[in-house]
Amino acid sequence: MSFSIKKLFSNLFLSAVIEGNECVFYGQVFRNGKLIKTINAKFTDISIDSVDEKVLKYIEEQEKTYFGVYVSLFFNDDSQGALPTANFDEYKKFNINTQNLTSLVMQDSWS
Repeated sequence: MSFSIKKLFSNLFLSAVIEGNECVFYGQVFRNGKLIKTINAKFTDISIDSVDEKVLKYIEEQEKTYFGVYVSLFFNDDSQGALPTANFDEYKKFNINTQNLTSLVMQDSWS
């Protein structure tokens, strides 16, 4: 395994969206709080009943490249999503009930 100072300080935030038999990855790489790279990958003909081997290999390759890899998974479901705000008061614009909501704030600007 080779040492890379870039790897040491690079973090990948990777979102996997599964819809039907497709899995799409959207990712952003940050170093020192700055966006340095955007990643997109699409896998078709995957099984929704089990994790496809090619999807696992893709994630494993990303883990070799970046120090921290954080994966979020979204299904085609109305109870999941991302909003262009980090303010709970603004969630009302999107008809979101915040009473039982769990939210992660990203870059202080979206959640």
